[in-house]
Amino acid sequence: ATDNRSISNAMTIIGTGALTNYTADANWASANRAAQGTVIYAGNNTAFTGPQVIINNTVVQVASQDNLGGNPPFFNPGQLEFNLGILRPSASFALNNANSGITIDSGGGSFSVPAGLTLTNLEQLAGTGTLYVTNSGTFMQMGSGAAFTGPVVVQTGTLALGTGGDFSSSPSITVAAGATLDASATGYSVPNGQTLAGLGSVLGTVTVGSGGQISPAGAGVAGTLSMATLALTGGGTLVYDFSATTNDVIAVSGNVSPTGVTTIQLATVPATNGSYTLMFVSGTLGGSVANFHVAALNTRTKSFAVSYDTASTPSRL
Repeated sequence: ATDNRSISNAMTIIGTGALTNYTADANWASANRAAQGTVIYAGNNTAFTGPQVIINNTVVQVASQDNLGGNPPFFNPGQLEFNLGILRPSASFALNNANSGITIDSGGGSFSVPAGLTLTNLEQLAGTGTLYVTNSGTFMQMGSGAAFTGPVVVQTGTLALGTGGDFSSSPSITVAAGATLDASATGYSVPNGQTLAGLGSVLGTVTVGSGGQISPAGAGVAGTLSMATLALTGGGTLVYDFSATTNDVIAVSGNVSPTGVTTIQLATVPATNGSYTLMFVSGTLGGSVANFHVAALNTRTKSFAVSYDTASTPSRL
């Protein structure tokens, strides 16, 4: 059974010390993610300039930046700090204090945005934990993520990228089935060392160049990752898994534009000889087979070749 409790605070908070939001109960296991306490801040707390720390699966609910606190006099990368913590807005607003940063510690942090709401982040991200986007609304990233080196997981809802927003140092962005990565405003270039994975949908133009990877469904799982437009500029890798009944597929509703040479890495190999569709392209499948190279596997005992099928609808790779 889950015993969830809430406390609402409409008082004004003043001070500069750290405010830790912590859920504790002797009957709750420390690792039980289902047990949550909720702290609701409803007052104008701009006179509070200390850090807000959210830990131990606690939910902090606010309707504005002012509810969380004011702008500190000097930049603090951990002004809002998560370590197995959840921030849930009750209205659309922006995290926009100039001297406030957000740190995701090893326990991870979740932005749980309800349906119909948008939480916009203009503050710098840092930390090594996993950043989760949950619930059914939109988390809009417009702050720098250069100092954030943890994974990003869009479990449900939408992660949108706006002007200035990036996750350039994150090792992976995973978009779960039914979830969306919306890069329609800016496009998204998968940086060197990063893997874009999952079973969800990606809006906007995805560009994969040197050192970038796409892994539909994720490592060791076969499934389909959907996207709007794909530009392959050479030096990137498309990683494919095969199961007994299916294989990874990238489904593109728009155009695919290859230049240079992109590697197709077979993480596992088909059990049966035959032709396997790796990509469906509803728009134009540009380039040619010369733009793709199947990477050699140490255990490979079969020969593989890439072919184009532009006579079918959609086109196939």
